[in-house]
Amino acid sequence: MKPLLNYSIRHKFQLALYAMLGIVTIICFILAKVRMTENYEQQYNYYYGYLLRNLYLAWAPFLIALVTYHLKLTHQILRVILPFICLVWLIFFPNEPYLLTDFQHIRLYSDSPKIWFDVNLLIWFGFTALFLGLLSLYWMRQVVQREFGRIAGWALVVATGFISSAGIYIGRFLRFNSWDIFQNPSKLIHNLLTQSRDPNAVPITFVFLYTLFLIFIYILFYIFGNLLREDSHE
Repeated sequence: MKPLLNYSIRHKFQLALYAMLGIVTIICFILAKVRMTENYEQQYNYYYGYLLRNLYLAWAPFLIALVTYHLKLTHQILRVILPFICLVWLIFFPNEPYLLTDFQHIRLYSDSPKIWFDVNLLIWFGFTALFLGLLSLYWMRQVVQREFGRIAGWALVVATGFISSAGIYIGRFLRFNSWDIFQNPSKLIHNLLTQSRDPNAVPITFVFLYTLFLIFIYILFYIFGNLLREDSHE
């Protein structure tokens, strides 16, 4: 009992972070269920169940990164399996910032008398998913930096920003998700090749702007974390 208590004291903020993420996920679940009830303006009763599905998927890369960060393996073994772990993590990572694009649904219900509820609902989901993404990217960068150096760690950040933006485009406009890489890879590849042959369909602006946003928001997150460390040493 005493070792558990000592661990809780030493890692109180880390445990508090996990607790808060669990609480905010429950809040998102409750808000979505309220929004989908028949009592809520039935004529504007849009089915927001996809938000719950997307939030569940957003937890996948977070858990992968968390387990990887705490793995107690030798450097030799970790260096061998880390590229595979990063690949699996990258496949699921776009689900985290993807929820931010769900704000586009607001325009369909702009005449709803309680649109403020929908805006708050999407803010809760978007913020939760984005924060899960920032934390998972932080942990994966730390692991890569520890094993392969600082340049490799920041290269992962840039690559993640670009790959995630492309993945968001694939999900939002081509209507594929992470599971399709395993369940229906031939159709996914066919659609990507078809899009690449059409110069008018290449999402250069979308991918560029989203990549810029993800990298910028992570750097801001990184600077804020180091600011807290500076304050703690004063």
